[in-house]
Amino acid sequence: PTGLKVVPSGISLRGFQDADPDRLQFVMNELIKDADYVIIDAPAGINKDGVIPLAIADEVLLVVNPELSSMLDAAKVEAVVDIVGGVMGGIVINRVPPYRASLTVQKIGEVMNSPVLGVIPEDSNVRTATAFKTPVVIRYPESPAARGYKALAAKLVGEKVNPPTHAGIPCWSA
Repeated sequence: PTGLKVVPSGISLRGFQDADPDRLQFVMNELIKDADYVIIDAPAGINKDGVIPLAIADEVLLVVNPELSSMLDAAKVEAVVDIVGGVMGGIVINRVPPYRASLTVQKIGEVMNSPVLGVIPEDSNVRTATAFKTPVVIRYPESPAARGYKALAAKLVGEKVNPPTHAGIPCWSA
């Protein structure tokens, strides 16, 4: 209903085996013809399938969970972005529990070399919306995660909006 188009990856092992990551540039060129924005949800960690999007993207946003393993993976990916000549746009902190929100944003902001663009709170509505195969911003538009996603999207496209708060802190940093 919002005009968003999604191109999901396949789930079969056969499709994965037959995939040609070198064709990603061609596919991306076709996708961007009719789009204002194209978001690639690349795999976590460092592998060939994950490095190609980092190199061809106009800007890389790292999605980090407030867990040490996620932050370590993000730091490695951030280093690869630099090596391949990519541009780091910032960090989105996902699944932030309310009791750690302020500490999480502060610590991740200190550890990583990129600005924290948004904070998406932990929200059980995300799991429920996923079970119904509906984006949380459609199924539960006023839920904490939906408000965080909408605020992040508005910030990324340059709209002036007041950020929602989560546990007393804005859902993005300045």
